[in-house]
Amino acid sequence: MKYHCTDAYGVSEPNPSPDRMRAFIDSVFEADDADFPDVSIIHESGWRLTYTSERVMILDNVERESEGWSMKDMSPDEAHSLWLYLAQSEIQKLRRLPWEPLPE
Repeated sequence: MKYHCTDAYGVSEPNPSPDRMRAFIDSVFEADDADFPDVSIIHESGWRLTYTSERVMILDNVERESEGWSMKDMSPDEAHSLWLYLAQSEIQKLRRLPWEPLPE
């Protein structure tokens, strides 16, 4: 498995197509009663992008327990572009973007 996406209800799908990834992203705005009000894509390297219904994108690495970074006011289209970078193993492209440290 290269990557997998998880929806706001905790359901994961391995290696979804770009269209399915977009459906995951769009679904975050329809998941009012979800346990986790966000959606994510996790790459086999441990890098994760999490998108929230508040239009915040969070980048972190679950295997390295690294600190996280965020970008606010991200549209679903922009979120989809970043998810595609991660799905295509474009980690360095992601890391070079203007991330802000997560508040402590």
